[in-house]
Amino acid sequence: MSIINCLYGIPMDISSEKLISSLKDKLTVANVILKDPGPNSFEVIKLLRQETDLSAKEARKKVTETKDALLFKEISIESAEHYKKDFEELGAVIELVIVDQ
Repeated sequence: MSIINCLYGIPMDISSEKLISSLKDKLTVANVILKDPGPNSFEVIKLLRQETDLSAKEARKKVTETKDALLFKEISIESAEHYKKDFEELGAVIELVIVDQ
């Protein structure tokens, strides 16, 4: 199989659902990036403090002053999706970046 016909050793002619499933098996960690805290930045800060050991000052700075803030680094895909859902419920815009190991 040539490199053009595959991605991470997965044939490119398979359905996108199978491709995503296969990639999740191979790529198991992600970074969680805060793109925008949204209208409820105070609630986002509270949630970040609950889920990390950041002080109130550190969490506020990360949420309000840091562009594309890295909230969680190299955590499992399942945890990253869970955090994404929790933060998005508060109105934040979250990006998951899959980390190739």
